[in-house]
Amino acid sequence: MTADQAAALIGEQPATDYALDLAAHAERYKDVPGLAPLLRSARLGAIRQQYEQADADATAAQTQYKTNVWRANAAILVAASLSALMMAAQILAPKLPIEGLVTTLGILSALSGAAATTWLFRVRQGNMLDAWMQRRAEAETQRLSYFIAVADPDGPPNNDLDLLRLEYFRRYQLDVQKNYYQYRGLAHRAAANKTLDLGSYAVLLSTGSSLLAAGLGAVNGLATALGVVGVFGAALSSYANSREALSQDRRNAERYARTRVALGGLEARLDQVRGAVAGGNRQALTEFVGAVNEQISLEHRQWLEATEITRTAVAKLDEALGKAQDTAPQPPVAPRPPPAAPSPVHPLE
Repeated sequence: MTADQAAALIGEQPATDYALDLAAHAERYKDVPGLAPLLRSARLGAIRQQYEQADADATAAQTQYKTNVWRANAAILVAASLSALMMAAQILAPKLPIEGLVTTLGILSALSGAAATTWLFRVRQGNMLDAWMQRRAEAETQRLSYFIAVADPDGPPNNDLDLLRLEYFRRYQLDVQKNYYQYRGLAHRAAANKTLDLGSYAVLLSTGSSLLAAGLGAVNGLATALGVVGVFGAALSSYANSREALSQDRRNAERYARTRVALGGLEARLDQVRGAVAGGNRQALTEFVGAVNEQISLEHRQWLEATEITRTAVAKLDEALGKAQDTAPQPPVAPRPPPAAPSPVHPLE
């Protein structure tokens, strides 16, 4: 069997597909001599089951964590915005019959703060971030173990089977991971740009309202309106900062791009590795698998290290929530500028 024939038997991974369905492979390659028994072996079957369970657990833990933390961040924004509106209503209450509106806004703001507190409590007490990290690390370990086992040139020399091992690894580890880093990297970059837009709007609202207030002064309640806009702008800025800290979109996009370039450099040597394996050099297969897996492991370790920023961001969400509650406006004796919004929340993933 030639290298080209082995590559044709394994096939190409579609550029848009980064899903890994290991359970389907034994059936897909049932007519490929040598490879079919390998994929159906008890050793690979056990690793595959462990990977699939760990991957499902990690996905569920990720969804649980992100759902709660995103809801908390949004609730803090709503609470701060309602507090700003309540300040404006309090100032205007002596002039307009809106006492009921003041009460309603106060109740809604309190409910939003309570909801944020509940969701953050669930994140902390449920150790949701740690659960996600641990289960994802376990899944990645099992996935690497699976492909190491597939490529392990055990038994007597068999060039045909070794070429199939190489091509299987090429398609389902190298190509799948490249596709993942490409697709998810672009998605993270798009999300980071949306967050940047939110931050830009927040700066525009805060700065514009301050400049207008300074230039025009209190004219027919204009100072009140501008104050509300300024507080909302500060709250939106805090929300945007938290969103980027929680998602780490820009950092993930950059890290994924670097890893994809590194994998592309290794892929450029694939023809050399094919030639060596076809000539009976089993060490070339082992070293190629190790080099690819090391780049993937390095990216994962960097991702785990970045979660310290995420922990800080969760703590900052608590701090922002406390400030939003502490600065909730009280009925003023005379018109006064609105209170400062919660300080921006800093990073987390």
